[in-house]
Amino acid sequence: AELGRRHGLSQLLVDFGHDLRALGAAPGKPAWHVGLEDPAQPGKTWGSLGVTDRGVASSGDYLRHFTLNGRRYGHIIDPRTGEPVQDGCRQVTVLAPTCLQAGILSTTAFVLGPVEGLRLIQETFNVDGCLLTATTRHQTRNFFHHVVSA
Repeated sequence: AELGRRHGLSQLLVDFGHDLRALGAAPGKPAWHVGLEDPAQPGKTWGSLGVTDRGVASSGDYLRHFTLNGRRYGHIIDPRTGEPVQDGCRQVTVLAPTCLQAGILSTTAFVLGPVEGLRLIQETFNVDGCLLTATTRHQTRNFFHHVVSA
C-alpha cells in the first residue's frame, strides 16, 4: 500500500495472504467491501465490512486444521502450552491502522480467547474487532460502524 501511495495511487486494496490493506476507497464507492467468511460454512460469508485506509485481518481454525487420534485441531499454536488453541474461538477479525497490526492482533486475540482477546482489542488504540465462537459474537463497541451487512 505504501509503495502504491509513493507512486501516486490513492485507491487500492492489497491482499497479503488474506490480510488486507485498504488505501482510500474502491473507485466510485464510499469504501472497499470486504466479506467475512463464516467459520461454520467456509466459502460463505456471515457479513461484510466497509473499509477505508485500514488493515483487516482474520484468524481462525476453520480452514487449516488437522485431525489426530479422532480429535480436530486448528493450526494456531498457543505459545504458552505448545498445543493447538482450544479455547472456543472460531474466528477473530481485526481492523487496525496497518495490515501488520491487524494480523498480529487477530492471531493474539485468537490465542487469548473470547474474553481476554476482546479486552486486548478494546484496549488497543484505533482498533476494532470481532471474535466468533460456535455460539456467540463478541465485538468492540465501534465494530458495528464498519459492518455494511450481517
